[in-house]
Amino acid sequence: MRRRRVEEEILKIFDQMDAENQKISKEKEFLKTEEAKLAEQKKKFNEEVARIKTEAESLNVQRVALAGKIDKAILAKYDRIVKSKDGLAVVPVAGDSCQGCFRILPSQVIHEIRTKKELVCCGSCARILYIEE
Repeated sequence: MRRRRVEEEILKIFDQMDAENQKISKEKEFLKTEEAKLAEQKKKFNEEVARIKTEAESLNVQRVALAGKIDKAILAKYDRIVKSKDGLAVVPVAGDSCQGCFRILPSQVIHEIRTKKELVCCGSCARILYIEE
């Protein structure tokens, strides 16, 4: 009687082991598919990074060529603003407000921007202003 119970317990344990082994196999298969997906995403990401780097290099070459045609004082002012304003140096005017700091601009400043005789900067955030046509 005792031997039979022990054998039944052993069989139960073997059944549990088989069930756990099946779960492990399923999890291994799932892991393989997820690793394959990850590898594909990583490949696409690396391709996108390479494309962006190439585009950035091309744009930098264009920037250097165009920067040579701009008055040095204006370029220095632009570079100073870019550094101090997290890369946003030129902003549009929408309505009567600067889109950099959203402050209302005096009508005289709006008029100066429209005449396009010289660069006009916001009195509040110092960004260069323009009006979209």
